[in-house]
Amino acid sequence: MTSLSLKGNPKQGYSLEELDKRVYKIVSQARLRLADKPLINYCIICLEVLKREHKKFESREYCDYQTFYQLYQVASLCASQISDPALSEIVSEINAHLATNKPLYQAIKDFLLPEDPLVSRLKNLTSDHNAGYALEWRENLSPATVGSHLKSEKVLIIDYQSKAEYESGKIRFNEVVHINPEWVEFVSTHGNTLDKLNETLQLHLSSLQYQRWLNLHDYDFVVVYDKNFSLDLSTIDVKKPPFWKLFDLVMTEDRGLLKKFPAYIDGGLSAWIDHYGPQGCQTPTSQIIAPPPATLSRGSSNIEVPKKSPDTSSKVTPVHSNGSNNGDAKYHKSFGDYLASAKPAKPTRSPSLNRKASNGGSIFGGTSSVGYIVPSRPQASASTPSLKEASPVPSQQKPVKPKYPMSLSAPTGITKDLPKRSSSSSSQTVATLQPNTLAATATKEPQLLDSFVTGLYNLGNSCYMNCMLQCLAATPQLTNFFFPNMGSSVTPSSMTYKEHINMDNKLGTKGILTNQFVKVLRLMFTKNGSSISPATFKEAMGSLSPNHQFASCDQQDCIEFLDFMLDRLHEDLNQPSITSLEERKRILELSPEEEKTRERLPIRLASTVEWERYLRLNFSVIVDYFQGQYLSQLRCLECGTTSTTYNSFSILSLPIPTRHNGSSIDKISVEKLFDEYTTTELLDDDNKWHCPHCKRATKSTKTIKLTRLPQVLIIHFKRFSINSNGYFNKLDTFVTYPVNEELDLTKYWTGKVGTALTEQQKSMTPEEEQTYLTDMPIRNQSPPFRYKLYGVANHYGSMSTGHYTSYVYKQSDRKSKKWCYFDDEKVTYNCRPDQVMNRNAYCLFYRRVK
Repeated sequence: MTSLSLKGNPKQGYSLEELDKRVYKIVSQARLRLADKPLINYCIICLEVLKREHKKFESREYCDYQTFYQLYQVASLCASQISDPALSEIVSEINAHLATNKPLYQAIKDFLLPEDPLVSRLKNLTSDHNAGYALEWRENLSPATVGSHLKSEKVLIIDYQSKAEYESGKIRFNEVVHINPEWVEFVSTHGNTLDKLNETLQLHLSSLQYQRWLNLHDYDFVVVYDKNFSLDLSTIDVKKPPFWKLFDLVMTEDRGLLKKFPAYIDGGLSAWIDHYGPQGCQTPTSQIIAPPPATLSRGSSNIEVPKKSPDTSSKVTPVHSNGSNNGDAKYHKSFGDYLASAKPAKPTRSPSLNRKASNGGSIFGGTSSVGYIVPSRPQASASTPSLKEASPVPSQQKPVKPKYPMSLSAPTGITKDLPKRSSSSSSQTVATLQPNTLAATATKEPQLLDSFVTGLYNLGNSCYMNCMLQCLAATPQLTNFFFPNMGSSVTPSSMTYKEHINMDNKLGTKGILTNQFVKVLRLMFTKNGSSISPATFKEAMGSLSPNHQFASCDQQDCIEFLDFMLDRLHEDLNQPSITSLEERKRILELSPEEEKTRERLPIRLASTVEWERYLRLNFSVIVDYFQGQYLSQLRCLECGTTSTTYNSFSILSLPIPTRHNGSSIDKISVEKLFDEYTTTELLDDDNKWHCPHCKRATKSTKTIKLTRLPQVLIIHFKRFSINSNGYFNKLDTFVTYPVNEELDLTKYWTGKVGTALTEQQKSMTPEEEQTYLTDMPIRNQSPPFRYKLYGVANHYGSMSTGHYTSYVYKQSDRKSKKWCYFDDEKVTYNCRPDQVMNRNAYCLFYRRVK
């Protein structure tokens, strides 16, 4: 039966021969990969799409001819391959449905058959060329096809992503409406009508987007996309398009019918970015890596669709400072939209990385650890407005306001109350510890916090705890934070740290551990010159530690104790600017597009952006002073694909190299350990990396670089390793390190402007990178990076029967203190430097002095 009338030009799209080849390949793969039952499910999905296309033809007299033809052939051939007798009834039902659709299938087949050239020429003379879109129309369109529609028609784009996905990336276009799939699911169970959908959208959309939705019938074409959906029959794992419920709600109503049935972008936002590059997408980082959107709506005098160009996709060009490209003037609380809506608080400065404010803090008065603002690129061009012309931040936007009143980053040695934070994000400043402050601390009159000497009784193998408490108690950044007004008096005048405790943080201890730590510190100050029992503190640590690890009298690893201690102090004092679980997840998990963007950024710029993102969830005195950052880059040696992550650290663990037979090296310097740590490593044999581009494990390299160095640097020597028998071995290698001299780590800091590990990261010139860094916080990342030793934790014996002690430097106006040796309650004064640098050193504590 071939009496059905089909419109269009059969020469458009695939030929019948090409479609048959595709069908044969699809069916062959399905038969090879699927057993009978999965093959039945595959056929049923194909039939559902087929029936939908048939229904579309009945109501609008057109459908996706090529998809219909392929689906019919695939379902028919796959059903004929099923031999299981138990499935015969289902196969019969499938064949019955195919029979119902056969007339349209036959009509499409005849329509696509090649014609005699003479007949084709005669048809072209008389045919209605305006009806040609019928074959062109498809429900799933490539990004390039959508781009052609944007040039010639008035198009509305519907972003069909969740809120988190929408905030992390969206197509850069003026006429956009965001519809969360959850809203459609709600409508489908509460009325399932267009009126109910309108009512729901009115509650969630901005007035501008809702007006676009109400005027849906005015658009020539509506196209929808999500993150990455693609109807690819060849993948076998076929799923129904997630947009069908939305399409049905729109198309089954009697009023306001669209001029064409809606379509969706095949491959979603991921395919769009692959085709057009980052300039076609607006993401949280697109404000510094992507050009402004071209005007795509019909009627513009300068219509331009983004061009696919790998050379220009990574170029940095400016955008409007408010980042609003879809016409919405509302403030978004998410990190990405906060960056996108940001405006520099001050005029652009000339490039400089080394400038400091007179108060010792950051020169960026408009930024803080809580409310960091990424500026637009300052240069103006013919196609981009200057900063003076940029739109202001919408008036609805409210400044990000911290929950706590004080700056965490007060310089050490300050004897005045810490300043209150300003309520205006545009005037917030962060007082940061500067090298000259540390130098001044070292030469001032000794005070109790710098000079106290108090032993700690061993409570049954608690030496691992005692050695770390001595080193932490000698850390001026901690003691001045907890006791800001304490001079020579044993009684502090205020306990302002309590204002920083976050009682709502489920990862913390509700301040219990912090309060106990402060109590034991205060007791140590009070009992200067004698010894105390830290029993109450140990009891608290034991009850709060995982599985009560530190509650028993068993020997423990002091590094595990220190790591737990710093982590819980941080969480107790953490004041994140983002508290929503959904937004936290979006900040923690970069989209594939954002990861690709980061791969193209030079190291200093990527590191800065990542650190500011990290600070939105992690802001405490521990982060401010103890934490640094390193990058880890994997690189496939077969295709060149790289994957770079930026990670924070509080303790830098350095492996100790061994000889080829696994035995210890007798002696090595700490500088040599840094050399080994930052040397590129070959990943081969069992250590191969699974390359996402090659889709398999490949020979690769791994490179680690230090991108941010902290004010307090804790270095751990990895002396313990597991041998082939499952037992721990200890490496007794003598690691040498400077004691009274400075440790200069400047050459290991990969923060110089223009530094790149790959050619891809060199797509931006140092001048361009510097332009963006000019108004970003320096946060003490200015060379040189020189450190002075003030604590050493030692380990003697084995892991199970060992003993811990510590050397700690104490200020004194006499010659009787300086380097002190703490062996639990026993204290030895005035130790020689050659004693402090010893073979048993396990953990070093350094403070930055320059």
